[in-house]
Amino acid sequence: MPTARFWSWCPVHGASATACHEVALGLSGRGPEPSDAPCTAAAADFEAHRIDLPVPGTSSAAVVRGGAIVPDIAHTGTLVVTAARIVLGAPVPADTTSPADRPGLFRYAGRPALSLYARRLPAHLTPRSVYFQNAVRMPLALAASR
Repeated sequence: MPTARFWSWCPVHGASATACHEVALGLSGRGPEPSDAPCTAAAADFEAHRIDLPVPGTSSAAVVRGGAIVPDIAHTGTLVVTAARIVLGAPVPADTTSPADRPGLFRYAGRPALSLYARRLPAHLTPRSVYFQNAVRMPLALAASR
């Protein structure tokens, strides 16, 4: 089977479209919270069948490009669903980022707002903070103009 046909039947595309549709319904209030299960299942199915590649008669560059794009599509679908779940206040799956790469992309999800503010405030009270520099610059400019 040629590479183009392999990538076109790949269920990851359909799963990401389904995830985006569920996100749209969830954010508009016409549906439940979206689930990343279709994207995760399609990505796992793709990885299981990926071992069958390369397909005879195709260029290796096309196989490598397709093999890189398809998992990225599934990952992006999962990120969109997670972001929508955060916005909707739905439970978010635990951070699966490896300990070496932590904190993950949605490290703030599930943490109380007060702890997030307590973490940011000391960072903005340093001389290198842009907010602090602007807070000092404005009174100095007003005093100089007076």
